[in-house]
Amino acid sequence: MRKIGLFLLFISCFYTGTAQYTELINSRRPGFSDSPFSVGTNVYQAEAGLFYKNIGNYLFFNQETQVANAFSASVIGTDISLRAGLFLEKLEFNLDLAVVNEKRNYTKPTVFSESAFGLGKLTVGAKYLVYRSKFADKSKEIRSWKKRTSYDWKRLIPSVAVYAGLNTNLLTKIHKNPDGISPRIAIFTQNDLTNRLVLITNFISDKLFTDERENSYIITGTYSLNEQWSAFC
Repeated sequence: MRKIGLFLLFISCFYTGTAQYTELINSRRPGFSDSPFSVGTNVYQAEAGLFYKNIGNYLFFNQETQVANAFSASVIGTDISLRAGLFLEKLEFNLDLAVVNEKRNYTKPTVFSESAFGLGKLTVGAKYLVYRSKFADKSKEIRSWKKRTSYDWKRLIPSVAVYAGLNTNLLTKIHKNPDGISPRIAIFTQNDLTNRLVLITNFISDKLFTDERENSYIITGTYSLNEQWSAFC
């Protein structure tokens, strides 16, 4: 219970420490999709989100021992992202980490249990906006109803950013990568399909040059209900 109490206190400290000085907060849900835009020059921002995972019968081959392993696990934790806009409006430096409390129950090659509390992820990286999509603001068009209401097909051209990071191995024993530190690269795109609807796509290659390499993509749609609320899926 003491560990859980300290864990919740740690989360609340980061949550209440979030700050933003630009007119519009450029935020995201840590651990999920990322937009190509930075937080802005000389802006420092902290973001956090809770998660719970129930993993059943996870199978993997241990390259170090050359033995097949199987376990089930329950995990509670928080994803935390520290973001800083420095030097250029298009450039952002970030630190992504996860603090977890995990318990694993192994069934292969032997039956035993182990648990860990601490860092499950610690990645440092940088993101740079390569191209920003430009389209007309038709709300100011007063001479032609057709021009004001017609769709601007330039909205289909996305804004694009590139990301490069490094997965450190300063993690708990059960989360360490046997191959040590590893690179993480990604391409982030964003389409402002309408003034309210935004489509974000991420293409990610993680843990490069290791046996745990992962290639993935994420697609997120966000709809703005008003200036204060939005929904995403």
